[in-house]
Amino acid sequence: MPPSLWYMTNQVPLFFATPRARRVSLCVAAGAIGLAAAGLLGGCSAQSWAATETESTDFALTGTDVTITTGSGDLVITPGNVDRVQVTRKVKGAEAQWELKAGLVSADGGTTDLIELRHNCKTTIGNCAVSYEVTVPTGVTVHLSTDSGNVDASGFADGLAIKTTHGDIAVSHLTCAVGIITDSGNADLDDIQGNVEATATTGDMVINNVAADHVTVSTTSGNVTLNSVQADVAVTTTTGDISGTDVTGDSFAAVATSGNVTTSGLGAATVAAGTTTGDINLTLTSVPSTLAVKSDTSTITLAVPQANYAVDLDSPHGDVTSAIPNTAGASNTITASSDSGDISLHWAG
Repeated sequence: MPPSLWYMTNQVPLFFATPRARRVSLCVAAGAIGLAAAGLLGGCSAQSWAATETESTDFALTGTDVTITTGSGDLVITPGNVDRVQVTRKVKGAEAQWELKAGLVSADGGTTDLIELRHNCKTTIGNCAVSYEVTVPTGVTVHLSTDSGNVDASGFADGLAIKTTHGDIAVSHLTCAVGIITDSGNADLDDIQGNVEATATTGDMVINNVAADHVTVSTTSGNVTLNSVQADVAVTTTTGDISGTDVTGDSFAAVATSGNVTTSGLGAATVAAGTTTGDINLTLTSVPSTLAVKSDTSTITLAVPQANYAVDLDSPHGDVTSAIPNTAGASNTITASSDSGDISLHWAG
């Protein structure tokens, strides 16, 4: 099932598997307030926050597609040479209750193994937190959904999709497509050999070292930074800057409602950029067949390699300067317009 396909996970499982658990108590927290306050906790710290419990569990899979959901807590996930999904979880706090269940649910006409990781902390005083380390068998497509917590995923080759409500996402060393959705949190992607689809409501996105057919990024509030990306790129932001360095592909499209669009080392046959409020500054390293730029109120600066261009620049209430002559009928075209901002066009280098 493609990683971009999300579905409800609150369906009734058709069966539940009993996980095999190994629990190691590193420090058993005392439950009495008076003892905790007095520091009389035996081998434990006087603060319930210092109590740590580690438990390891594994789950069998029925196929090659798994969905993992968590309520809260940071999660690190990798593929490995294992036959079952391995889960290690650590809790800091007093008297945590755990619920893990695995089952098979329907999803978009198919089925997926579902693993739910939940905890319920019963703290008299202090805090409670949980973290997970998950290893899945190689050859498995992973769908991961978290309510609150950071996610670190690396090394996948068979499809990865991550959805978070609150928390940062770090993804690296993939040889497969990846889909990311975050309501509130930053996303950092590095060394990806596969298509990227990323959406953020609030949060910055940094995408480095990608070789793919396409990279599609959308943010409501947040900056998008692209470095060393070989792909067709489409980026939109409502509030936030878009910047790119060494971005090459057949097409590059960047639209920022309120924010700047800046590139250096841009090489694409078709380039389009637009802003409502925000400057556009593009430096191209290869001759574009089509370069089309528009800003409602801000400055446009374009630098292109030497070639013949049909040039059309227009700013009714701004200055227009061009070091590049208009060659009528040229196959390469440059159009730039701004209602009230200056436009500058010159040779790159």
